[in-house]
Amino acid sequence: MFALIIVGLLFLPAGLTDVMEVFVDSSRVRETIIVGGEHYIDVPFYYQVKTYYCGPAALQMVFDYFGENVSQFEIAEVARTVPYVTYTDEMRRAAHFSNVSTSMGSEMAENITGYTARKLGYGAFEMYSMSLEQLKDIIDMDFPMILLMRWVPGEPYGHYRVAVGYNETHVFLHDPWNNVAWGGEFGGPNLAMNYTFFDEMWSYSGYWGLFVSPWKVEIEAPITVYVGEVFTVRAHITYVCPPPIPSSGYEASFCNATIILPEGLVLAENESVEKSIGEIFPGGGVTVSWKVKAERAGNYSVSVEAEGKIDGFVGEKPDVGPSYYYVDRIGGFSSSFVSAEVASQIYISDIKPSEGAPGTEVAVFGGGATPNGTVVALLSGPVNQTIVVIGSEQTSTEENVTLIANMTVGWTVADMDGSWSIAFNVPDVSPGDYNVFVVDNGTLKSDVTKFKVLPLQPVQIKIWYISPTEGYPGTLVFIRGDGATAYGKVGIYFDNLNVANTEAYSSGSWSTSFRVPDVPPGNYTVLALDLASNTSDTVVFRVLEIISRTVGVKEGDWAKYNVSFEFSTDDPEPPITPPPGDIFETKYFLLKVLSITGTNVTYESVVRYENGTEISSVSWLDVSTGQTVYGVQVPYGPIIGANLTVGDKVYLNPYSPEINLTVAAFYAGLEREVNCVVMKMNVSVPSRYLMVGELLLVWDRVSGVLCEQKFDVWYISVEEGYRTHLFYRIVISETNIWAPIGIVRVRVTFFPGFLILRSRGRWVICVIELPEGYRAKDVDLSSLMLNGTVAGEVVSRARGSRYLIVKFERKAVISLIRKAGVFVGRVCLVVNGRFKDGTVFAGTARVIVFINPFWRFWRLPMFLFRGGFPNIF
Repeated sequence: MFALIIVGLLFLPAGLTDVMEVFVDSSRVRETIIVGGEHYIDVPFYYQVKTYYCGPAALQMVFDYFGENVSQFEIAEVARTVPYVTYTDEMRRAAHFSNVSTSMGSEMAENITGYTARKLGYGAFEMYSMSLEQLKDIIDMDFPMILLMRWVPGEPYGHYRVAVGYNETHVFLHDPWNNVAWGGEFGGPNLAMNYTFFDEMWSYSGYWGLFVSPWKVEIEAPITVYVGEVFTVRAHITYVCPPPIPSSGYEASFCNATIILPEGLVLAENESVEKSIGEIFPGGGVTVSWKVKAERAGNYSVSVEAEGKIDGFVGEKPDVGPSYYYVDRIGGFSSSFVSAEVASQIYISDIKPSEGAPGTEVAVFGGGATPNGTVVALLSGPVNQTIVVIGSEQTSTEENVTLIANMTVGWTVADMDGSWSIAFNVPDVSPGDYNVFVVDNGTLKSDVTKFKVLPLQPVQIKIWYISPTEGYPGTLVFIRGDGATAYGKVGIYFDNLNVANTEAYSSGSWSTSFRVPDVPPGNYTVLALDLASNTSDTVVFRVLEIISRTVGVKEGDWAKYNVSFEFSTDDPEPPITPPPGDIFETKYFLLKVLSITGTNVTYESVVRYENGTEISSVSWLDVSTGQTVYGVQVPYGPIIGANLTVGDKVYLNPYSPEINLTVAAFYAGLEREVNCVVMKMNVSVPSRYLMVGELLLVWDRVSGVLCEQKFDVWYISVEEGYRTHLFYRIVISETNIWAPIGIVRVRVTFFPGFLILRSRGRWVICVIELPEGYRAKDVDLSSLMLNGTVAGEVVSRARGSRYLIVKFERKAVISLIRKAGVFVGRVCLVVNGRFKDGTVFAGTARVIVFINPFWRFWRLPMFLFRGGFPNIF
């Protein structure tokens, strides 16, 4: 449901709409004022430049508060603002907008790709039924909030304002209405509303608010470094979404962080400018780091930009435009200053790790030493430990002393440029805070860093998770556990064969993965070994027997598929994201076999749209194991092994289902023996929804090529009764893998188009329309069959006509449908026969199947009904 926003009055003089932007707060100082029960955020103020631009103006204020000042005209273009209307979901979309998508508005002469002022979008979340306390909490965290309110008391018009502060009695709002130029009681910066009046005005929208913020990027780097020093720059990245903002939706995928270095600073060897940081959920964060080297003295600005991909949807609206699906990249940016100086003495640039128990391997790095000179590392501590000192007078005093002084732990010879590194193992000393000194023997100057010696814990490594516990050679296995030596090496052995190595965390926990080696079937011991303590733990893994699989397709084979998608909902906040609009414009899908190596099939996928454009990609699939690109093992795919049958796994991997049905069915004009997987769904999903539906997969048994894939599912709100329906089906229509000779396509229509399984009728009626050049007198009437099993009887024919009316026994048809496991939904029925000259003809049609008469569904929302029949599956 999209709230209609109407701003301004239609009778305002047209000349008053051409008002220039006015920036009221020229100081640009961001200050926060907190006194007792008060909080105020210094947010820049702008008047709206047109009488219906309150939404774009509100976003401009928030954008400028966080960073760049974006033009209201550009915002209105992206938000599809039209005279006196801006919708709430379009406001959210305008906040997400980036340079990877294009606007679809009408406020500018041409659509734009990204805002002029910045390329990345911001995070944005709509919130409904907010309370005043929740609004205060958000303001307390220095986040302005865009609110949809009543324009003036008693009027049915909406108006966007920005909440910027509050005290014990009032809320303060930036109201973009230009009351100076256009008149009116309300408008201008820091508009104060008492709580009662504010509540009345805000209730107009059901207490709707829009939270907008870039990602928070905090850079951690040393203030001063030496020329030649390699130092660490860390970026702590947060996808800002503080409570009480709902964190569901708009997860960011394909995230990356990029470091921007000025001339004079370079990345260390093997470092990359851009780093992938995976997926970040709203409210979540990640830390990424780079090693940077200072090449010459100077003051430098180091910047980091983080971004990720999100997708969203805006609905169709009158006078605005159609619904559409969008993809954008959102993120944030930050900088930090580093000063590089010429080293006048030895320095430590890093120590790894900075804590550990006795025996832990430690490395210290640095520079500034005498070229080719000796550098010594000394351990001293514990630091600032209080002990009792007994004097000569037998009196006791308490003093802070160093118990261990200058224990040599390692030494090295510096390089020509003065750089050096020393590795050592933590000696057997008491736990505590120690200093590590490094001394340049050439100059006798030193530097120091801290190291924490941890208690030596009894170590016994444990395996507490392995998945899967059985599989075929090549299966990817995940294993994890704890109890290892902090920062120690952990080796994984598969029946004495080392298959993986990793390093434990400071807590002793560890995790890694490995692939099952090429070994005979049987039970094998997987052993995790902690090298430092020489302790181990084991678990049994079962290697399954590989059943020989063969490829049934050959190079040059192709299959063409018809594609259909349907999506409907009466849920104002559907639990699943609607499919992108271009999916509904798919004309067909084409699969081409390019090459075959062993059980690996390389194929091309081509999606052709109604407008003539095509998208093509090449991939490969092992029809034996289900392994595909990036080493992923899939449960099912477009091609499987040849001549499988009921009980066989689709692929030889632990994630793959078993074939549960082998039947004869008509596909691409010919009856084929096919393997089927039918999976029923009736489960509860998060947010109190019930998911009910079915997944059907059908492959040709001889070739293994996909014949049909159907996904038909309902998401039903347990509390509200809202229903969201998603249906897609791809079915093979043409192929050169089997090419029926002389087959003729006929058009088949069933009357009625639905079948009630509990009805008492005797017959199912269909009309067969023959193509031009054929007449009813040419048909061998004894050959008419439904799905190759139910015989048909001609009710009416005219010898010179192209039409036949045929009836099939209803009980036999219902039995056929029930055997296929279908009780509610769409089924595809195939009518075939022969002409008297032996030429085969066939045609297909879909009917909707019900258990009960459709009038029992009268309580379903009307949007489910189309063309006189209930479209509920």
